[in-house]
Amino acid sequence: MGLFSFFNRRPAPEEVFVQESTEPIELEIDLGWFQLNGVSLGEMPSSVLPEKVINSPSGVFEPNGQGIEIGTEHGVFDHAFITVAEFTGILLRNGRPLTLLPQMTERDILTIFGEPYWTDRTEGETLLFYEYLLGQVELQFEFPDAQGLGFVTLMRNGVLSEAEQRKSYGVTKSWPPV
Repeated sequence: MGLFSFFNRRPAPEEVFVQESTEPIELEIDLGWFQLNGVSLGEMPSSVLPEKVINSPSGVFEPNGQGIEIGTEHGVFDHAFITVAEFTGILLRNGRPLTLLPQMTERDILTIFGEPYWTDRTEGETLLFYEYLLGQVELQFEFPDAQGLGFVTLMRNGVLSEAEQRKSYGVTKSWPPV
């Protein structure tokens, strides 16, 4: 359910402006401060993203070969979807270097980030959901083969912020998380 549920909560593909870039850009993602190159989720990323992406109601910027998709909604930084094996940028957690590798296990992520708000194990895939700021920020770690870390998603008002999605994942914990 991971990747598909993420995209199901977004506008239809034809409503999303996508711009790819062959020019590499310097990327720094802080998974503890929820930032992209110093720009927090919910802020305008004018120093990071092309103007056309920011000015579209729903935009996506994909710097080719860098293992990341950066999304905006109504001009503000909305999400970052990281393919761990391809990511060429720098990862941080609360300003400190963070190393995430494809061979990392669920246990490795639990050691770094602690217990998730919710864990989903469906069809050979494991998703760890971490909820912050009363559910306004979601951090997901996806293990597509239930073994190695494949993807990390940082987003505003994440998948589990919607009651329908919590129901589909079988979430039994109270919302919003404290």
